[in-house]
Parts: sequence; structure tokens; C-alpha cells
Amino acid sequence: MERFEVRIVGVGGQGIRIAGIILATAAVIDGLFATHWPSYGVEARGGPSISDIVTSKEEIDYPRVSAADVLVALNQEMLTKYLNSLKPNGLLILDSNLTMVDSKYKNITIKRAPLINTAKRIGEYSIVNMIMLGVLVNSTRIVSVESMIKSIREATGLDKNIEAFKLGLKL
Repeated sequence: MERFEVRIVGVGGQGIRIAGIILATAAVIDGLFATHWPSYGVEARGGPSISDIVTSKEEIDYPRVSAADVLVALNQEMLTKYLNSLKPNGLLILDSNLTMVDSKYKNITIKRAPLINTAKRIGEYSIVNMIMLGVLVNSTRIVSVESMIKSIREATGLDKNIEAFKLGLKL
């Protein structure tokens, strides 16, 4: 696998940073090189939050996303702001409540999933990031399901997060 770049965008409180840590850790468990570069506002909740994850079979010389193979968006404002970071023929994974307003992005694949509504239906908004990771892994196979489960267990220790990830695999 050559360099593969994932950018996850949302707002504080959606678990964007921990999702990036879990994904990068899973890549390492799978024997890949991986970097995670978080960026977030000073607000505890509601401020912009970004996780850049780069994976590769070879050493990574630059840890940031320069042109995302996959962009995951959980917030409309962040989608609008970072859509141009998705490379041509890239994959856009977005919450089904978000809308694409820019028609110039016709050469991308769009995967919509009810991420936020699924988390709310379960009554656990805090697991939206785990549901999103399930959709991401199922759509890209960037890492194995087994490594994700191990990474989630190491990072959180919570069975509800593993169940939410498995639910996301089915969306």
C-alpha cells in the first residue's frame, strides 16, 4: 500500500481526536507505518476538530494530509471548509444530515451514513466516532476489523465502543 491519507473533520465533542488515534494505532497493529496529526480549537465542545491520519507500508516522510484519499465529515461547516482537501476520485464519507452544496466535486465517491442519528437512537451521542470508524473501515479496508477492535479496546476499554464500531460496519 502506498501512502494513504485520511482526514476526519467535525467539532469538539464528536470524538474526532480519539478516532484518529484509534485508526493510526490499528494501522500500526496491522504492521503499517502511521501518523496522526490532530488539530482542534481551544473550546472543549463545539470548536473545529480535525484528525489527519497517514498510513503506508514505507516510512512516512510528511505526517500531514496533503491530498486526502478519504475525507470524513460530521459537521456541515467543516465539510464545506475541508472538501477541497479531498483528491480527485477520493471518497467522501459524510453524515446523512449533511448536504453537498458544491457541484464541482463530481469526480468523487460519496458514502452517506446516518452516523449522528444512529448514535442518538442508541442514546449515546458520544459513540458517533466509533460508528463512523466502522463505516470508514468497511468502505476502505484501510485496516483490519481485528486491529480496530484491539485498538478500540486499548484506547477506551469500553465494550459499547466496540459494539458501536461493529454497528458502523453494517451501515
